[in-house]
Amino acid sequence: MQIDDTVLKLSTILRKVRNIRNCLAPVNQIPPETLALTAAFLATERDLTNVTAVCQQWRTTLLSFPRLWHNAGGSSPELEAYLESSKSAPLEVTLSSPQLVASIISHTSRLVALTISIGHSSSFNQIAEHLCDPIATLRSLEIRTENHQ
Repeated sequence: MQIDDTVLKLSTILRKVRNIRNCLAPVNQIPPETLALTAAFLATERDLTNVTAVCQQWRTTLLSFPRLWHNAGGSSPELEAYLESSKSAPLEVTLSSPQLVASIISHTSRLVALTISIGHSSSFNQIAEHLCDPIATLRSLEIRTENHQ
C-alpha cells in the first residue's frame, strides 16, 4: 500500500513538472490575444477544434475567446461544443440536417445567420415547427434542398 501511495505521489509530481516545462516552452509564450487572432484565420471549424488539442494552455486560451466559436456546425456533439464555447457571442450556424434544429432553439436570440440543409422540401415543416417565433437578430437565412437553394 505504501508503494502505491509513493508511486501516485511521484506521478503527480512528474505531471506538475511536465506542465511547468510545457508552460515555459517558446510556443507557449505566445500572448493569448495573438494566439486567438491567429486561430481566427483557421480554414474550418474542425481546424479550430484540432488546435485546442495542441496542449492544455492553448485549449484554455482558445476557449476563453467566445467569439472564435461563433461559426457553429457539424454533428450534434460538435454543434453542442461550439454553442457552449461561444457563450453569449452572436452565432452563425450551419446545420447539416433538420433534426439538428432542436439543438439551437435555446440559442436563437444569438443567431445572426442560419443555413440548413434538408433532404427534400417536406422537411421544411419540421424546421418551421421549431423556428416559428421571430428571431430579431437573424440577418441571413438559407435553406438548401438536394437540388435547389
